[in-house]
Amino acid sequence: MSEESNKSMVRRIWKEIWQEGNLAAVDELIDTNHVLHAYPEDLAYGSGAEGFKRLVATNRANLPDIQLTIEDLIAEGDRVVTRYTARTASSATTTGIWIDRIEANQVVESWVDWDRLGFFRQLGIIPSA
Repeated sequence: MSEESNKSMVRRIWKEIWQEGNLAAVDELIDTNHVLHAYPEDLAYGSGAEGFKRLVATNRANLPDIQLTIEDLIAEGDRVVTRYTARTASSATTTGIWIDRIEANQVVESWVDWDRLGFFRQLGIIPSA
């Protein structure tokens, strides 16, 4: 796939799966054996496309009002980097980086990092220092 095609696919993941909750799109866009490199609590949902579905479903259930904005989308070769902002209706905001590796029109591996501590403090889950 071209870098532009890869970027278009990643945009679909953010819009259709993360924002709209279309878990059926996971079967089309995420490889069955997808590997996620993330925080241990994210990995607890399991591996592969089924684990990805559980991760998305849980996040959407816990934060149904979240709005995701792609700030930057950069593609090189088989990788797409997404810099994003997530905002809740209560004005909690976080930023993050998500890197996807694509093979045969599906994401096969992803790396993620985001400001969890700041976000959880804003939500009141973790008290401020």
